[in-house]
Amino acid sequence: MNYDKRIVFDNKEQAKHDLIQKTLNKILNRFKIKVHVTTLLNNGTDMVSQYQRLNFFHLLNRVLNTGVQGDIVELGCFDGQIATMFQHINEDNKAGRKLYLFDNFKNDFGLNESIKDRLIHNFKSRNLTMPEIIEGDFKDTLHQSLPSKICFAHLDSGIGKDPLKHKKIILHCLENVYPRMQDGAICVLMDYYDSERTIEGVNSNPGVKLACDEFFKDKKEEVFTMYGGPYTHGYFIKGFRLSA
Repeated sequence: MNYDKRIVFDNKEQAKHDLIQKTLNKILNRFKIKVHVTTLLNNGTDMVSQYQRLNFFHLLNRVLNTGVQGDIVELGCFDGQIATMFQHINEDNKAGRKLYLFDNFKNDFGLNESIKDRLIHNFKSRNLTMPEIIEGDFKDTLHQSLPSKICFAHLDSGIGKDPLKHKKIILHCLENVYPRMQDGAICVLMDYYDSERTIEGVNSNPGVKLACDEFFKDKKEEVFTMYGGPYTHGYFIKGFRLSA
């Protein structure tokens, strides 16, 4: 399996920045200057770090390789930076799972183009099977359009505004996704940040942890943190808890 092809999202501008970054670091290292240059991510359009992509890669492969039943869902897909990777992994494993993408496609983060059209183009340009695209607000679409069985879910509905409003959105997502998750299924929570456990990263959407604290207070599962570089996320496994 070609790891780079499955993990790296094609972005010519980012590739240019990475080349400049590597060149500068080689020069600094040659002169033994203890400074490391890194590329700043655009919180609007970059969405995820390479570390997060690696986490997604291994977690989705895990549920597919262990035979967890159900389909793959992403709540908040934007233009498919991660969704195309999910479909690559699904097809590489010949898993035959259906991919469901939910978004209202209202925020283009200044790109001034149709994000839904851009999403469709990203799938077609990679010769990937088109997913089920469900457009609309989560409160109107999740209950009736989520698959009955879920093996993997990605919740990414960061709004970067009122944490309590965001908490309400995440709670609604969890209330609809959790019952459909099969034993062993994994759900990744974008922007999950725990001040005591998260390594680096920024607490950009505190509503995620607020929602999880409330939702899991009477559940068996617990949320684990993952290293995501400049961004943060966590995950839980249906039916599993590490601590006593």
